[in-house]
Amino acid sequence: MLVGTALLLSPTAAFAQDTTQQTTDQPQPADATPTPGDPQTTEQEQQPDDTIVVTGIRRSIQTSVNTKRNNQSIVEAVSAEEIGKLPDISIAESIARLPGLAAQRVGGRAQSISIRGLAPDFTTTLLNGRQQASSGDNRAVEFDQYPSELLASVVIYKTPDANISGFGLSGTADLRTVRPLDFKERTVAVNVRGEINTGGRLNQDVRDDGWRASASYIDKITPELGIAVGVAYLDSPSQTRHTSIYNYEQFCPGGEDWCTFLRDQISPDSADLAFFPTGQEVFARSKTNKRLAGIGIVEWEPSDRVHTILDLYYSRFKQRETMRGAQWFDNLWVDNTNYVNAQTVDHDGALVAVRGTATNISPQLRNDYNTRDDWLFAAGLNNEFKISDELKFIADLSYSRNKRVETVTETYAGYGCCVTADVQNDNRVFDTISWDVSGNINGDGFPQYVEGLNYGDANQVSLGDRAPWGGWGHDGLMKSPHVKEQVYAADGGFRYQPTGNTWLEAVDVGANFTRRDKQKRVDELDLFLKNDRMQVLVDPNLLVDATNLGFAGLGDVIAVDLPSALDRYYDFAELEDANHFDKAWKIKEDVLTLRARGQFAFGNLHG
Repeated sequence: MLVGTALLLSPTAAFAQDTTQQTTDQPQPADATPTPGDPQTTEQEQQPDDTIVVTGIRRSIQTSVNTKRNNQSIVEAVSAEEIGKLPDISIAESIARLPGLAAQRVGGRAQSISIRGLAPDFTTTLLNGRQQASSGDNRAVEFDQYPSELLASVVIYKTPDANISGFGLSGTADLRTVRPLDFKERTVAVNVRGEINTGGRLNQDVRDDGWRASASYIDKITPELGIAVGVAYLDSPSQTRHTSIYNYEQFCPGGEDWCTFLRDQISPDSADLAFFPTGQEVFARSKTNKRLAGIGIVEWEPSDRVHTILDLYYSRFKQRETMRGAQWFDNLWVDNTNYVNAQTVDHDGALVAVRGTATNISPQLRNDYNTRDDWLFAAGLNNEFKISDELKFIADLSYSRNKRVETVTETYAGYGCCVTADVQNDNRVFDTISWDVSGNINGDGFPQYVEGLNYGDANQVSLGDRAPWGGWGHDGLMKSPHVKEQVYAADGGFRYQPTGNTWLEAVDVGANFTRRDKQKRVDELDLFLKNDRMQVLVDPNLLVDATNLGFAGLGDVIAVDLPSALDRYYDFAELEDANHFDKAWKIKEDVLTLRARGQFAFGNLHG
């Protein structure tokens, strides 16, 4: 549910397109309106204002259609009016509606864009025509770093264009900000929205309400100089219910005699040849997303031969995620598990056990806390010098930097207490869990489970590894990826535009040099409980209200204030094996591109 207000202050409508209607034989131009001080003008001779201002969705559609019609490439476009009318968290939410584009969601949020079904890393992202750095492991830009409130339009190029450096294999997304000199009057826009997650709080220590606000100021200080500044802030929660069923296993394929003893652990006999789900997990994720972004634009046109634009953009994105739940592995080969009262269905030719009860199950309870911070900065300077009426020189310098610091922390707990790791496998407390995964298979809803123990009882649930086969060798882990990318670019070229009637409209020639530096490293730590990995009950002062997994039929699970509990209960051991060093890399790339492009119009033929 979204609740919001918006305020627009301007002598004329923002982002308006003027259409002049001729109502007299000699209409007055807009800048030639007679004034009372004009000796040749009387009050009766003054002409009424004959300007029609088109705003709203009609203007937006018209702008998008004109962009597609006038572009020599196959493009899709969305304009500022559409963005302003929709409560989209990021620009990805807006452009995902365009034909041929699909948004890939992470935690319920549109984060990256696929064009024509290809992976997001095949898409090049530009800001005002300049390549942008990415904080991901590849070149796919995460669009939720760009608030929709600060952008004027987006153009998606689906076919190559020689004037676009670094064109993506699937396409190119060009994010465009406003140009101050395009506005006739000072414009101020303020926007405030509130939001409430109707799903409520899944984890009680993470709120379910948020807000966002933005403000933009655009002013033409003189006819030659204009500025635009904008800031946007987002504080948005997300709540995710997660279940996963995996590793379906057929324990006695073909009914061979050697597995007769396994068939004795399955009832009824009609289910002996069925596939059973052996890996299952139920998690409740709660996340807060905070983003502060700003733009600054200076446009200067001292004469009809010089035009300069300076663009600055900054974004800081903070994400905090809390995840709690349970996962377990049940298998006839492990812990003498038995499947009873199994009910099967034929699913595309395979016999699948969709309901039943599993005995001797020891769930691994999870308390995870993940953090991520992204910093994005981009700057660009564009200069146009008109050498003659037909020839101009264009030079552009740009820089983009993106940095990501992330930490993923997971810890384990289980029912029972309190032994050391060397005997924990023999001291696990087992449960009997019934399952019904028919809704999951049919796509009708979450699987449903019924447990026998109370995993929200802090007097019975302790920290420590409960995995089978002697455990996972640690009581938790911490991974911290660090990614940094910088993109430097210099572009220069000439544009020739004949002034006479000719089939040749324009010729562009030029060169682009781009340097890209990107590096990644991952710091990894194993977490071990203190006192020789002794299982330990959690201090009530470090507990929050239990997390309920009722959406999957389960009850409460213990909820630990993990940031406060880590140093108290765990020792940290750094991992430096071969796998650790294989995750670190560094890339430096220099690309020089030469280009030439001609544009013609011959009758109804354009290209």
